[in-house]
Amino acid sequence: MKPYYALAAAWCFVSAVEAQQPAPRIQLSIDDEDGMVAVGEQVTFTARVSNKGQMQVMGQLEWTVQTVAFEPPATTRQQVTIPADDAIEVTYALALPTHGFANVECRLVREGEPDAKPVSRSSRIGALPARVTSPSTAEKDFDSFWKASLAELKQVDPQFEVVAKPERARAGIEVFEVSMRSHGKVRVRGWLEVPQSKDAEGVTKQYPVVIRVPGYGGNMKPIGKWDDMIVFSFNPRAHGNSQDDVPGKPVDYWIRGLDDKETYYYRGAYLDCIRAIDFIASRNDVDMDRIAVWGGSQGGGFAFAMAALDARVDYCVADIPFLCDWDNYFQLTQWPEMDKWIAARESRTWKTTLRTLSYFDTMNLCDRITCPTLMSVGLQDPICPPTTNFAAYNRIAGKKQYKIYPGRGHGLGSQHWLWVWAQLRSEFAVNHDDPASEKNIFDVQQKNQTEVFVAADVPKKVSQGVKETLAVAVDTWGSSGRMEYWVLGTDREAAVALAKQFCQRRVARGQMSEQACLADSENKDHGFLMYQQIGADAVKSGRARGSAGHNGGAQWGFHRMTSSLPLGFAGLLNIPGEGEQVTILHEYWHSIQNAHIQTTEHRKRRELMGPVWFVEGSAVAMAETTAARLWASKKLPRWKNTTHTWQSLEERMTNKMRIVQSKRKDCATLLPNSYDSDCRQLAYESGAWAIALLMHRHGQDVLLKSFHPQVEKLGWEGAFQKTFGQSSTEFKADFEKFMDLPLSEQVKILPQ
Repeated sequence: MKPYYALAAAWCFVSAVEAQQPAPRIQLSIDDEDGMVAVGEQVTFTARVSNKGQMQVMGQLEWTVQTVAFEPPATTRQQVTIPADDAIEVTYALALPTHGFANVECRLVREGEPDAKPVSRSSRIGALPARVTSPSTAEKDFDSFWKASLAELKQVDPQFEVVAKPERARAGIEVFEVSMRSHGKVRVRGWLEVPQSKDAEGVTKQYPVVIRVPGYGGNMKPIGKWDDMIVFSFNPRAHGNSQDDVPGKPVDYWIRGLDDKETYYYRGAYLDCIRAIDFIASRNDVDMDRIAVWGGSQGGGFAFAMAALDARVDYCVADIPFLCDWDNYFQLTQWPEMDKWIAARESRTWKTTLRTLSYFDTMNLCDRITCPTLMSVGLQDPICPPTTNFAAYNRIAGKKQYKIYPGRGHGLGSQHWLWVWAQLRSEFAVNHDDPASEKNIFDVQQKNQTEVFVAADVPKKVSQGVKETLAVAVDTWGSSGRMEYWVLGTDREAAVALAKQFCQRRVARGQMSEQACLADSENKDHGFLMYQQIGADAVKSGRARGSAGHNGGAQWGFHRMTSSLPLGFAGLLNIPGEGEQVTILHEYWHSIQNAHIQTTEHRKRRELMGPVWFVEGSAVAMAETTAARLWASKKLPRWKNTTHTWQSLEERMTNKMRIVQSKRKDCATLLPNSYDSDCRQLAYESGAWAIALLMHRHGQDVLLKSFHPQVEKLGWEGAFQKTFGQSSTEFKADFEKFMDLPLSEQVKILPQ
């Protein structure tokens, strides 16, 4: 990611002092990495309370434990003072006396600020989750209720209809929209993806099937991923394309018809999911011994219910399951919607409400599940606490396994999505390799594969400038594969609309849930609204600032690029357009780096990318030197849209050298390895000079033609040694000597 705070040496950006005292912040950590501990083991929680304001903050720091596993200790309080522009650390110790989970909240209540909201952070730990239980709440007629409900469903003619949707088809995959009648004659639908169904002799093949079911308010759509499995993305009533008879709005499913178990929403929804299995079972291209169900959140509850109520399910995947252990659920979470519903009628009480809910509590159903089951949970999940997940899971009689993500909440991330597909393919003995694995994961082809998306308030000339610069980058360095380049403007509503467009693409491709995607748009590190705010602040303050970044996407097979408003292209603040061209080349080089790495595992990708001085230094060096060459050859047009003259390559690199030399005495190394380094900004300036030195010694195309093509096979350090004939440690020592040379000697390595 390339932040730019000035586009010429004479410009600078100084943060304005906050007009108001900013709220303190709490960072909470524990001394156990995975959060799962032994019974009786003491865990230390450390709260770092920081105050970035210009006045000291006084208040009470409260520690509260929430759990249903044991009687929690009393809340502890201590008086604290956080000096101006400083931080303090406070610790709290807890040992779990028994199995179960406990959530520890650290809360700061400020003195002298009655209107200030308390600042808090929490972290959950657990012990022996396989022993977590909760008493059954099943009523005496529980079994007969479900027997009768399934019988009623059988009386409804399904009227299956399958309509081809060739416009949604992918190579080797046909797509159909399927409709059917379910309980109460409600019409429900789903999306069926089918590989080529007949072999060369015309014999129908049989494939394993994965039935995908949605989270609360979700919309399941085709994913276009497998040509050797059938995928049925099903929407029960009120979801996605199943809203003809039951509306999706308001999204209040869990209180619809809750007065009576016969009319409760989830009675129909569970039976809709069984009807989906009926449809799959009606096809002659289905291997009836390999049917899986998979869902997350509400979908995780649906998956449990489907496996419990229908023996045709051969494998069950439940992620962060909802609809579990209602009694404990309402002790561990607070939902005003449910409180308001109960208070609306005198006949409603928590007792009667929980009685109705008990018929749809998957905890009461899970003892019927005999097929292999995989459950994954987020230890920090505030929506579906792991206590409730395990209360259901531990009743399953069949083979089962669970996975706990220590730092995850109500969402397990894209890497988990890929991991589950691998588990399913392994369970069903499908070829373990992605059919596209022989190709580059970004589907690199010899053509421009970039797509540019701009917010509604972004001028057309900005869009054109981005597209033209990307086209030149592709022509110069080659295609890096599929790329989505998203450009934000300054208007918040336009940014929200662009984020929704982005999320529609992710949901349609089965890459993210809408809820998770929209939440990601508010991410303070790479979210759309962050980029929009940068542009808005720059225009409002009159101070040049912008940011652009390569924000992942490998797990989905494309480069995800995001940018704040390119001020130079927009003709604002007297910023040269050449600076925007350099920024785009910088980010495109990151896509070149990424295109040579085929693993989708985030940690492994970071290792193969190398230390930050190499990642960012090479992007700066390649962007600066290539832009200078392209301008000179007129392959990249200059903008000449300001009164400022764009500096030469030597002038710009000289400015960077002066910055490095000014900070040299304060930094332990000129070439930092991590983005967490206090001297990480040197990764851009000194890193650029280090790469310039390597290119001077080994050729300007050494990274593109020699280093990166070897990195996947040899690893970063191995590729470095193979390409440059020395270890990175040895090169760092050489670079220190280079830095001692006079500037007049240093600039001689720059290409003319």
